[in-house]
Amino acid sequence: MRTLTNKIRQATIGLLAAAACCLPTAVSAVLPGREGAATTAGQAGLSGAEGGDANLYAVVGGIINTVLGLVGVVLLLLVIYAGFLWMTAGGNSEQVSKAKTILVRSVIGAIVVFSAMSISIFIFDRILQATAS
Repeated sequence: MRTLTNKIRQATIGLLAAAACCLPTAVSAVLPGREGAATTAGQAGLSGAEGGDANLYAVVGGIINTVLGLVGVVLLLLVIYAGFLWMTAGGNSEQVSKAKTILVRSVIGAIVVFSAMSISIFIFDRILQATAS
């Protein structure tokens, strides 16, 4: 039984390592030459995307949404970690309760983050509409 747990643990770590190696490739598929960045900025209403007169509200809204997005990624990693703890507990009730606590707190955190993101998108959209007219 112990060797099966070790094999599962090694397989999970291997999969996570493979995913971590593939993640930069997936992200760089979007970033290399910033093709379309000016088009996207123009569609978002940012006329000076290359260092010009971008609206302060749009910049602050973008920063807030980026930070909330990164917090969402951290919470997703916590959920994966909690699931890993739970699956590898092997009957250890202390480890299961620790995993449950992490899981519940991360789900509550995700709800708070996504609510905050929705509210900030709504507010900054209204501010941009009000200042554009």
